[in-house]
Amino acid sequence: MTNTPTTFSVQANAKLNLYLDIGPRREDGFHSLASIFQEISWSDTLEFKSSKRPEDSLIVEGPFAAEVPTDRDNIVLKAVELFRREVVQDLQTVEILLVKNIPTQAGLGGGSSDATGILLGLAERYSPSLSTERLCELAAILGSDCPFFVKGGIQSVSGRGEVLEPLESALDNSEYKVVVGVPNAMVNTKQAFADLSDADKNSVTVQRDFISNLKDDAVRMGLSHNSFLRSARQRHDNINELIVALTRSEAKLYGMTGSGSTCFGIFNASQDVEKFVEEIKPNCRALKVCAPVNCVG
Repeated sequence: MTNTPTTFSVQANAKLNLYLDIGPRREDGFHSLASIFQEISWSDTLEFKSSKRPEDSLIVEGPFAAEVPTDRDNIVLKAVELFRREVVQDLQTVEILLVKNIPTQAGLGGGSSDATGILLGLAERYSPSLSTERLCELAAILGSDCPFFVKGGIQSVSGRGEVLEPLESALDNSEYKVVVGVPNAMVNTKQAFADLSDADKNSVTVQRDFISNLKDDAVRMGLSHNSFLRSARQRHDNINELIVALTRSEAKLYGMTGSGSTCFGIFNASQDVEKFVEEIKPNCRALKVCAPVNCVG
């Protein structure tokens, strides 16, 4: 058994969908997508240590701990079990402390990032020769968002989330800040997919133009495309109110991430966003001013 005592910590960042177009359902049951993922500096912390207990264990603390299960259905423990099954079969049991700072079920990918962070930490310590390609394959087993977190930064994402291509972007973390608001609304993902119509789909040309504009610091891009946004605004007043507030703001780019409910605005670092933050605070269950993270692997 691999029983050398091991401890490590992981910072697991959230993501935004700067652009999200949902395609038809595939034969495997997943929908194809065309998206641009942006890593941001809103993070969970995970503390890992090897254990002598008979089973892996997870303790969750932090402002959103109550939203997270701690049994074997948790994706973090699934990541440990996947690594044990596919890479190091004699990996001893582990104890993990998760400090949950990223809201759950909000389109920020926090659970996927946590699981991928543990997968990367295990690989670095127990199987350092494991290739990035193989890590992406393993991450895809855990969830559609997980391969992105192997590489991070800003990536064009397609397929069901496993096809990644790094992008050039003017959104440097020293030049921009991101206001992320999680409204007092919970989006039902199943309903969000059911609400999709042809009017919610975009063309390849529109996505190409969007990617081109990302490279131009001078372009104010406005409201980003998200196939789920029309329905979310109709069903949830809080989401609509956030988008209206962002429309009035001076954000370079703004929109909703995932199927919701989180909305975001990207501002120049020199802009004072304090007044805007105070304006939207009553409408949010969580609010964070952070930065883009563009260290593409």
